[in-house]
Amino acid sequence: MFSLKTFLKNSHCLYKEINNKKKIFALHLKIFFTLIFLLENLYIFAMLNLS
Repeated sequence: MFSLKTFLKNSHCLYKEINNKKKIFALHLKIFFTLIFLLENLYIFAMLNLS
């Protein structure tokens, strides 16, 4: 039997889980972009030194 109470409880748990996943995802994204930024700078530095 479908009841509003269990639905609200489940959606709250789901919301919390999604929020945690979002935080982890954001952290990974930050690390990823930082790495790309560093690699880009390294590449530019190497190009300037080689030319």
